[in-house]
Amino acid sequence: MTRTTPAGTVAPDPGVMLTLAEAVGLRRSLDLRYLSGQGVPSKRTIHPYGLVAYADRWYLVAFDTDKQEECTFRVDRIRAARVVPGAFESPQQPDAAGRLLDLFVEADYRWRVVLRIRETEEGIRAHLPPSVARLEMLDGMPHTHEEGPPWHRAEIHAERLDWLPSIIAALDCEVVIDHPEELRSRVRTAAKRMLHASDDHR
Repeated sequence: MTRTTPAGTVAPDPGVMLTLAEAVGLRRSLDLRYLSGQGVPSKRTIHPYGLVAYADRWYLVAFDTDKQEECTFRVDRIRAARVVPGAFESPQQPDAAGRLLDLFVEADYRWRVVLRIRETEEGIRAHLPPSVARLEMLDGMPHTHEEGPPWHRAEIHAERLDWLPSIIAALDCEVVIDHPEELRSRVRTAAKRMLHASDDHR
């Protein structure tokens, strides 16, 4: 059973949380009943090795033994959790919080967006946090000034593109869209609208 908090987020069932915490601490396998974001129920057998609070929600980082891959589960979508016989070896010194952010970024969404951004990491992260974009500093990129911030490559996996033109504008720096072409088209359309809005229509 889940509860709604005063802030409007869904709080996980205390019994489920206790089971998950014990399984993580004792390295015990779990049988889960899970409901996806699309409302599809599933049964999973997992090796849980991290519980992480992020953006007012709890997430479980685990290895799915059926899919043979690392996964993240929103705890408030876990309908039941049961410890099953057998222990497992977790990754050495697992960084559950770091892996959670990696899994967010690596999620299999519809669009893979690649940008080159000439700005400091701090400036980029103000608009593209680690849960949204993976950053890599680039060497040898041409730039228009002798001095200035470095170039970064940002990779974003997104289900929709409509929010990205405003982010690119908010970055307020040099940005090159490497992929996809559909984003270039959206940015051109947004730029035309902004130019039209800035005209003196008196």
